[in-house]
Order: sequence, then structure tokens, then C-alpha cells
Amino acid sequence: MLSFVYEFQFPEDKTFFSYCFPYDFSKLVDFISTQKQTVRNLGGDFLKENVLCQSLGGVDVPLLTISSRLTSDPENYQTIKMQEFNDSYSRISLPFYKKKKNIIICARVHPGESNSSYMMQGFLKYLCGNSLQARELRKRCVFKIIPMVNPDGVIIGNYRTNMAGNDLNRKYHAPDEKLHPTVCAIKKLVSQIVYPEGKSEDAQQPPEEERVFAFIDMHGHSRKKNVFIYGPYYPLHHDRYLKMRIIPKLLSEETSKFRFFSCKFRIERSKEKAARIVLWREFNIMNCFTFEASFHGALNDERQTEEFTPESLEKMGESLVNSLYEYFLILEEEDR
Repeated sequence: MLSFVYEFQFPEDKTFFSYCFPYDFSKLVDFISTQKQTVRNLGGDFLKENVLCQSLGGVDVPLLTISSRLTSDPENYQTIKMQEFNDSYSRISLPFYKKKKNIIICARVHPGESNSSYMMQGFLKYLCGNSLQARELRKRCVFKIIPMVNPDGVIIGNYRTNMAGNDLNRKYHAPDEKLHPTVCAIKKLVSQIVYPEGKSEDAQQPPEEERVFAFIDMHGHSRKKNVFIYGPYYPLHHDRYLKMRIIPKLLSEETSKFRFFSCKFRIERSKEKAARIVLWREFNIMNCFTFEASFHGALNDERQTEEFTPESLEKMGESLVNSLYEYFLILEEEDR
């Protein structure tokens, strides 16, 4: 049982207690506006904001696209252009694939998990920055980012559900267009990438080619400590059994706050309607993860708990960018 003592200092004053650091929809809108202005000031052409859809409550759900040459070459920005790899740092490793990899990142499907928004904010800041890792990833990837999947729930103060009282992360198997428009829009976005010419009626299985390189859904976790990943299941003899574990392993090497041995790669019946399971099954996405951060903190080397702060959660978003970059270097080395 949790108990605490608080001494009220002012009579007739309003005092709010929050489960985690607050992060509301207005803060996201302000952050996106600031980020767009920062990119413009740097002369960048790699960030674009669109509307994914309107939520049940009529709120525009932001969709961010991040990739090099996004505005200067809108017709062909999804193609790898070797002229971009002409500096000495870029030539450390060169891609052998012709089209950029598609990566989808989302957060805040559960409104109460505001720690995921801080990880998302750190991820976006770093990916739009001038670090080597960010620049090289933008040349290799097209990022589709939905930073707040459930703005209605955030605005009205729900903990886990949308305006209709539904947990959107349990509706991916059969979403309703009226009640769950954001889930429908995310599945449509994935489908358009996997089936660019439309899905034929006789297509029973998704293509073997990985057209969505990764789908990462950021969450908060109320019981475990550290940061960890939940992923799909492959049997031990499958060639994806180890490949799927590379990103989590790189994250554990990048930061001690990520705990590889807390990761799970299995399918539980209660999670079969969640995004990471449904999208893995329907669209053959190997790196289909939930990226979970504890509400409390992480264990340090002395097995003492260090509480998370907004700054440390943002650093975790940066670590994800760095780990994705390292993963691409490994793949390109394997191709050589």
C-alpha cells in the first residue's frame, strides 16, 4: 500500500497530485511548432507535419515524417541517393539497398503513460538534430511518427482509454472507423507501405520482404523497473530468433537504464489484440515492439533504484536513435 504525507501550505488552494510527470496535448503542439521552427532555422528539409486523422473528439492527430530531401525532392526522397554519402563520415558504411527503410514510431495510446511522451520528445529532438547518427539515419530511413495516438484521452484526463471508454491498444484486430479512427488510420498507414499498389483480394499472406523495417510503440510500465522491450515470438530454429533481439541488445549496451533480461519475446493471450502482435501477424514486421519505461526508475550497478526524470527519459529516446544507427551499420556490414 502506498501512503504519503503532504502539508498544505495555503488555505483554499488547489493542489494536484500526478502519477507521473504531466505531458498534455498543448505541450506536444508547442513542441512540434518549436521543432519545426528550429529545423527551418537550420535550413533543414527533413521534417514535415501532416494530420493522420481526426480523433473521435474531433482533434487533429499529428503525423510527423522525417527523412532527408523530404521537401526538396518530394517525388524521390524515399530512394537512397548515393550523392548524400560523399563525406568521410558517411563513407564509413554505405547502404546497398535502393529504397529507404520505413520505421513507424508512436506513443501515448494510453493517456496516463506520460513518460512515453518524454521518450518520444527526446527521440524527436535528437533525430532532428545535427549528430552523425541522426544525419545518417535520415539518409537511410523514412520515419513516420505519431507522437500522441490518443489525444482525446489525454485532454479529458483518462488513464488508459479513449473518449468512448475503449483501450485502443486492444482494438487493432478489428477497429471501428467511428469509435477508433486513429487505430484505423495507423493500420491504413502500414498497409499503404506494405502494399503500395493496394492489397489484392487473393493476398493471404504479407510479402516476405520487410517493407516496414520497425514498428515501435512507446509505453509506460507500472510494475517493473528499468526500460525494456516486448516483442513477437519466433522459435529457436527460426532465422529471425536472434535478429529480432539485436535492437534490444544494442540498447542495453548503449545505456544501463535499459535491461535486456527484462525483455520478453512471446505472445500472451491477453495481448493478442495489441498493436505489436496484430501488426506483426498481418504485415510481417519483425521488429514490432512495445518500448516500455518504468514509472518508477532503473536499478543502477549497486542495485539501487534511481528515479527517472524528464531529462533521463528524453535521453532514453536518444539512445533509441543511436541503437537504430548501430543496427544499420551491422546490417550493412553483413551485406558487404
